[in-house]
Amino acid sequence: MAPLGQGYGFLPLAEVLVGDDEPAPFDHLERLTARLGEWAAAKSQLFPVAYVETDYFGGVGIQAAIAWDRGDVVFGPTQTPEQHPDDAAGSVTDRGVINRAVRHLGVSRAGFHDEFDALGLGDHRSNEQWLAVALPPGPKAL
Repeated sequence: MAPLGQGYGFLPLAEVLVGDDEPAPFDHLERLTARLGEWAAAKSQLFPVAYVETDYFGGVGIQAAIAWDRGDVVFGPTQTPEQHPDDAAGSVTDRGVINRAVRHLGVSRAGFHDEFDALGLGDHRSNEQWLAVALPPGPKAL
C-alpha cells in the first residue's frame, strides 16, 4: 500500500497480481476481475474502496472507475469518453471519473486543482512505479 494524501492509500495492481485468464465482468473495467471485485466489496465493509483504471497515450485517453462503501457499489462502473486535454466540454475536474469516484470516498480538493492532485495520484505514472514506493525495502546487506 502506498500512502496518499488525506490519509488514503493506493494499492497498485501489477499484471502478476490481476491475472489475464480471469473474466472481467464489470462494464468499462477491463482489468477488474470478479474475484478482485468481491475482495473490494468485502474490504469496503471496513473502509470505502475505489478501483480505477486509466489508459492514456500522448495526452489522449480514458478513465474508468467503480467505488464501494459498506459492501455496496456507490459509484459506477463508468468511464469517461476518450478525451484530449484541450477539449473544451467541461473541466477535467468535473468530467474526470476518478475525481468523481474518490469524492464518494470522502476525498476533497482541499486547495488542490482536483481530488486526483489532492491525493497525489499523479506522483507516479504506472502501477510498477507505485509498487516500487509501496513495497518495503528489501533486507539490508550486512
